[in-house]
Amino acid sequence: MKRCYFIISLIAFLSLSFFSCSNDDDDDKDSLVGVWVAENMLPMYEYGVTTSEVVGHVKVYFQFKEDGSLIEKDVITYIESGKTYTETSTYGRWSATEGHLKMIVSFAEPYENPKENADEFDYTYQFANGKLVLSYKDEETGQLITVPFVRGEMPKD
Repeated sequence: MKRCYFIISLIAFLSLSFFSCSNDDDDDKDSLVGVWVAENMLPMYEYGVTTSEVVGHVKVYFQFKEDGSLIEKDVITYIESGKTYTETSTYGRWSATEGHLKMIVSFAEPYENPKENADEFDYTYQFANGKLVLSYKDEETGQLITVPFVRGEMPKD
């Protein structure tokens, strides 16, 4: 009889433990807030040139903050020299609704008024297998570009 009460108590305890678990983890998985890192390095083309010559690679980091602000860091590695440097945005804002992400980002110098010199980007987004997948149409080629991001940390400057 004691064994029966023990088993019933154990089942009741496990049931209550299972149902009392919060689903905060699920909410966090599907939240843009936090730091997202491009899963792969992206090709970098010579500025102002529309040829397909890749001159370097970029690792992109986004930090989406709850207040709607955004920090973008790009870690750039040039192929020819092998030199790497980090470029940090001087202004950034984001908003998202129903799978649509709008980002306004500027790398302008503070004396150039970064807010006025900001670029606007529109993406569609979805969460898949713990990743944030951003998609956009390339203006030059018309091709749909899809970039997966994983949670991570911002690089040190």
